[in-house]
Amino acid sequence: MKFFKKNKIYFIITGILILGLVFLNVLPGVSGFAKNTLFKVLSPIQRAFIKAGNKTIDFFEIILTIRELNKENIELKKKNLELESEISLFKETEEENKALRQALKFPEKELPIYDIAEVVGKEIQGEDDWILINKGKNNGVDIN
Repeated sequence: MKFFKKNKIYFIITGILILGLVFLNVLPGVSGFAKNTLFKVLSPIQRAFIKAGNKTIDFFEIILTIRELNKENIELKKKNLELESEISLFKETEEENKALRQALKFPEKELPIYDIAEVVGKEIQGEDDWILINKGKNNGVDIN
């Protein structure tokens, strides 16, 4: 009750303002003017709040993006460590294979050398299927 007695003047002013706005809203010509004036006054304030809200949203989106990037970075580092350990196992296996080849005196594998030749003739319907190419022994090509 003390609150109402102390703030009696504020309640009266607020009531008068509310009644005044209701009265202005009832009159057709005045309500358009009042709406237009309020819009002109409040529009810049509204824009400022919208911009501030958008910046706040952007800020939190950046924070979420940073969190996601950190998680992805941790996962990639783990995967990188796994791959490095696999590489190390492959290197050990390769060294072991070299040692076994030397102990068993296996010759080093030679990869075949490929050469491109053009087919200039062929017979594939008879008993002896054959093809004729434009390269021969002079080019290092032999029957296999």
